[in-house]
Amino acid sequence: MGSGPGAALEGNFVRLLRFLGLLTTLALAFFAAYIFHHRSLGNFFPPWLLDAAPPLRALSRWLPADLLTLALGMSAGAALGFGLLAPAWRAEFGARPRLARPLRPARRRIGQLLIAFTVGAAGAAGLASTVLLDTERWVVQSLWMAAVLLFLVVCGLLAEPLARTTAHGDSSGVGWFQLGGLLALSGLLFGWRSLQPPTLIDEPLAHWGLEALALLRGNQHQLFAGNTAVGPFALAPLALMMGVTGDPFLGLRLTGMLAALLTVLAVWLLASELFRRTPVIGPYDETVEDSGQSIARWATLLTATSTVIVHYSRLPIYLEPVAWGLLGLWALLRAWRTQDGLAAGLSGVLIGLALLLYPSGVVFLLIALGWWIGVWLLQPGWLQRPTGLAGRFYRPWLSVIWVSGIVVITAPQLALWLENPAAFQARFVSAWLPTFQGLLAIFNLDAFNLDAGHGVAGIQARTGVNQLLAPLTILAIGNLLLNLDRFVGWAIFVWVMVGLVVGHALAPEPLFWPALLPLTPALMLALAFVIDRVRTLLVTAVGAWTAQAASYLLVGLLVWVGLLGWLGHAEDMRRISDPAGSTALFIRTMQVGRTPILLVDGQPEDVIWSDPVMQLLVGDQVMSPTAQTLSPPDWPPTLPPRSTLLVQPAARALLAEAQARFPGGVVHIERNQLGSPVLYAYELP
Repeated sequence: MGSGPGAALEGNFVRLLRFLGLLTTLALAFFAAYIFHHRSLGNFFPPWLLDAAPPLRALSRWLPADLLTLALGMSAGAALGFGLLAPAWRAEFGARPRLARPLRPARRRIGQLLIAFTVGAAGAAGLASTVLLDTERWVVQSLWMAAVLLFLVVCGLLAEPLARTTAHGDSSGVGWFQLGGLLALSGLLFGWRSLQPPTLIDEPLAHWGLEALALLRGNQHQLFAGNTAVGPFALAPLALMMGVTGDPFLGLRLTGMLAALLTVLAVWLLASELFRRTPVIGPYDETVEDSGQSIARWATLLTATSTVIVHYSRLPIYLEPVAWGLLGLWALLRAWRTQDGLAAGLSGVLIGLALLLYPSGVVFLLIALGWWIGVWLLQPGWLQRPTGLAGRFYRPWLSVIWVSGIVVITAPQLALWLENPAAFQARFVSAWLPTFQGLLAIFNLDAFNLDAGHGVAGIQARTGVNQLLAPLTILAIGNLLLNLDRFVGWAIFVWVMVGLVVGHALAPEPLFWPALLPLTPALMLALAFVIDRVRTLLVTAVGAWTAQAASYLLVGLLVWVGLLGWLGHAEDMRRISDPAGSTALFIRTMQVGRTPILLVDGQPEDVIWSDPVMQLLVGDQVMSPTAQTLSPPDWPPTLPPRSTLLVQPAARALLAEAQARFPGGVVHIERNQLGSPVLYAYELP
């Protein structure tokens, strides 16, 4: 191409076309997202536009099925168009570092023998656990824990020191300062009103809480079980937190909050490693592409303000495998970049830990396997042993360490599954493939449909993407597909596909979000990736003056989306009815010496003492002799002094009869945040 005014004019014309193409793809994506959400165009076009363009009136009357077909076509066009327009990712993954001092061959062989020894010790502990399943096994458990600890120590000893190089990206500490601010913001969101009603403790979580109490009190001795989705090992963190706080309810809340904070931290670390790149500075010293820290900030902010993460920060067990699985994926990326044996071993241990905590943890194992395949496909020469110092510790050996870490941490549970394969199948297989409706759930923009009679803790989760960001999800599909020859595109695409397919396969019912939780960080990373591509495309197409403005606009958009999502979730939470939790929390605040009595009318929705939530939250405060229940018409002649009758709103008619039979009391009404009654308490003198 020549130089001069003609070449400049041609360049400006191409940049104008790219800018118009960006606007077109965004418009198509937003229009398709609106159709996915509303399934109708009846209120989309303003009246003056319908009068000016009569064909739009016919379009607004299309049937939902036809509109869905139109939206799918527009989505495909927008995704493909954006993928072609957006600048391709400049891959830098796989550069081998320079070693400062290689390991001696004897030390390396001793380390390999010790790793083999730890794997054997963990396997022996696993076999012993199948024999001593119903007896005290503290010796076997200690052997297994020692094998895991020794394995990590040996991996650390095998790590070869790297030569000091120039720090990658910004080393001023601003990134860590921003991370601290994001974690503080996340703690505020996760802890806001977390100790107030509604409790949001569903029946499975209440049962697990009771099992954690049994583990804490020494009534449960085995750590692994082959026939349950959540074994005693997965309940150990919850039991530990209950023991530290001395309160099951507070232990539940703090466990969930810490798991959510760990998830946010893991997303930051993983995004910083996955999107690592060399900064690109424009001709006017503007930052066209930074070191990747901006994408990490966007992904972290999206994760911290996601309604899914905010909600499940109150429901431990479900979120814990996501946090540890993310850390395992981060350690795997770091092991590939630095060829660090400790990072490889730690990755295997963390991914194996996620596998043990909840069935959804298997997603991270499959994701990691897909990433290994991607490294083989995208870097065909990496299996050849390198020459020089880097050849002392090459990647095939890292895979051995990684697999060894998974085997060491999961050995006792693997032994139980080998003994009882049906238990493994019941835990991880409930369907073969997700339905078409399930795959399209990502475009359904109702983040939550709160319904007290459905889903986990009254929740039917549909997606974790805010309505304003859902169009970017459509663009992210094309962005990932057109970057499959880069590891970043491959990694996120594999993550999304595995999360969708396996998450729906593990779900006992369609759109069961606890099984789909590993999908949430992948969506946030994909959105952050497409936001970065939009910004880069805008800077290169419009000009350098948009660099700073685009950054401010994107940060403002993410803050606004996060605020809307959190406010919407808080508003939805106010509508939740949680009778057992509200009753239990009221009993916990009663004066010492008062006798709580449940007044029921024989309906299925009655709160009873045997309810798992009641047993978990007030089991230690209300002893069985004082835990009374009245079921009219069986009224006693008198009630114990200082009794408190607890009446649900559905049984309010019984309250008037109780006042007539036992006069002289005072009625207290517990209300939710909307002012609706959730419990009537009739206190007798």
